[in-house]
Amino acid sequence: MKKKVEKDAKPKAPKKPAPVADPGLEPVESATKDEVLAASKMQPEEARLLVDTYYTMQRGRIRAGNQIGAVQREVDEQAELPTLAYARENFGKVEKQLVRALKVYAESSVAGRWLLGVRGIGPVLAAGLLAHVDPAQCTTAGKLWRFAGLDPTTKWERGKKRPYNAALKVLCWKIGESFKRLGGDDGSLYAKLYRDRKVFEVANNESGKLADQALARLERATKEKWRISPEQRETWASGKLQAVGLDLRATRYAVKIFLSHFQAVAFELHFHEKAPRPWIIQYGGHADEIAIPNWPMKE
Repeated sequence: MKKKVEKDAKPKAPKKPAPVADPGLEPVESATKDEVLAASKMQPEEARLLVDTYYTMQRGRIRAGNQIGAVQREVDEQAELPTLAYARENFGKVEKQLVRALKVYAESSVAGRWLLGVRGIGPVLAAGLLAHVDPAQCTTAGKLWRFAGLDPTTKWERGKKRPYNAALKVLCWKIGESFKRLGGDDGSLYAKLYRDRKVFEVANNESGKLADQALARLERATKEKWRISPEQRETWASGKLQAVGLDLRATRYAVKIFLSHFQAVAFELHFHEKAPRPWIIQYGGHADEIAIPNWPMKE
């Protein structure tokens, strides 16, 4: 039986050849197994540098992708742009190799394995925390919060040394964003803490309980001549905080609870004794203490 041939069938367009980069641009070689395993013996200084390098590479990959898109929109949608494509592809390759090395570094310690067991904490965030936080120095949750720039009573005065670690503060912001992206994941304690706290903050804002803070912020903005929008000024003048501010408060709350748990784990492993209970629990009259998930670990 003869096959039926469609009259309107169109011939297939020839495949476009793969873009060819500049002959001088060689592909990035993958790290050897020994090079990756050597990451378990990294010093904190080296791990901090690798974490910074990872985020630099990530920004480079995203920038290259944006540039390709911009040129294609403005000049030619079919433009190959092989050199930019080369940069994007190889930045991505290096990112993956750095993640492999940082995962080995995190897995080489009990504290690192605990971090990797937390939903929302991947190899890069875990390695960054391990490399920045010395349990011998951050002996309480409060000290770690101050070191991470999360103590609202700490002020950075002009002309004086920064009273916190800027890189760790950025890392904590990334941790908060990671918890938020988990959405309604019931398997994440810290994502749930964020969601519950946001409901609490919004309710307090609507009932006027945050009016003093809103007016104080407006007064400071006026005194220090902040650049704020008319809508922002109007919201504060009405005794309310903006929605973005409420979200930041809820995020910081979840991150601070997470950091207090990490500090307790690191303290116990370093000093071989239980960490001091948070001041607010031991002396401040608060009875509720959130248990550390997966601790002691069931390895």
